[in-house]
Amino acid sequence: NNDGAQSSAIPQMDVVVS
Repeated sequence: NNDGAQSSAIPQMDVVVS
């Protein structure tokens, strides 16, 4: 996941969610 918080409502790093 490289979009980070762009695609998600919650600010999550691309390292957290794959």
